[in-house]
Amino acid sequence: VSQSRYLSYYDDTALSIASGTTATLSNAGWAYSCPVITIASTTNTNGTITDGNTVMSFANMTTGQNLTIDLLQRIVYYNGNPARNIMTSASNGWLSVAPNTSSITWTSTVGSMAITARNAYI
Repeated sequence: VSQSRYLSYYDDTALSIASGTTATLSNAGWAYSCPVITIASTTNTNGTITDGNTVMSFANMTTGQNLTIDLLQRIVYYNGNPARNIMTSASNGWLSVAPNTSSITWTSTVGSMAITARNAYI
């Protein structure tokens, strides 16, 4: 996947998606949106976050820890420290919300997600 598809400008309205292991997102913009996922307390030592096609797989975590995934910058933070090493080779990409998407569902087995998303434009 070309990096250029992720060079996006966002509108000023951040959408906070309620916490849960399932979240439904949308993107009214015409560029790919790459939200930030925050899991305040991991519930498993291994797990995935997926949209049904793209899978992000994580391992070697301790339950009860903080995990933040900045999908635009492609950085994984574990307890506030960069830690891409917990993302495993079972991952097949980085999640994003395609342009003009009215509804897509992400599911987590890592823990309850809080997602900050925006409509994206170029």
